[in-house]
Amino acid sequence: MGLFSSKKKAAEAEKWEKKAETYSKEAREEARKIAKHTELLRSGKSTDPAADRYMIREHDGNRRVAEANARDCRFNAETTRKWWT
Repeated sequence: MGLFSSKKKAAEAEKWEKKAETYSKEAREEARKIAKHTELLRSGKSTDPAADRYMIREHDGNRRVAEANARDCRFNAETTRKWWT
């Protein structure tokens, strides 16, 4: 094979890509939850507007963290694929 094991790096990069996809899915789920609570507030059907605003903030924070994790995992996948590291 040579000095560098590209199969191992490819497998590890694939692992990072799968993690990134998991985090992306989590971010999309949180965005859907935000949309649901926002729609309740806008339509006036909310039984507790303060709780809905709180949940929007919570879900937004979770979405941001999941997006950042996905970005980091994709960066790790790119770094893993490089032959000189």
